[in-house]
Amino acid sequence: MSRLVADIASIRAKKEMPADLLKQFCVDIAACAEGSAKPSDDAVNKLGANLGAALLDKKMSTQEQSGLARDIATMINGARVEVVDAQAALNGIKDILQASGVAKTELQAILNDFKVVFSEVLKFKK
Repeated sequence: MSRLVADIASIRAKKEMPADLLKQFCVDIAACAEGSAKPSDDAVNKLGANLGAALLDKKMSTQEQSGLARDIATMINGARVEVVDAQAALNGIKDILQASGVAKTELQAILNDFKVVFSEVLKFKK
């Protein structure tokens, strides 16, 4: 998760997303998945692209960056968490992104991406 925090810090300090940073961000998001329950590459890449674009040039405290990384990891591990915890993580993501000034349309797209990722990994839950 520390790599994810570092990615978030790097992205929010930039005005444009370098391709290598976007690729690494997506890899680090996917790496949060523990066990065999992993979201599809397509879902992770779409989430990474939308979230990364929204984070560009945003102000965010270190605490918010860590909280965002923690909530991302919770959503990626949907098969290992309770639905109530996933909902709390989604609300945390929403709150952090709203506070940092992410536009409403971007925010809705990101939240929908998280729901897709969560539904994919939830299929693995026994």
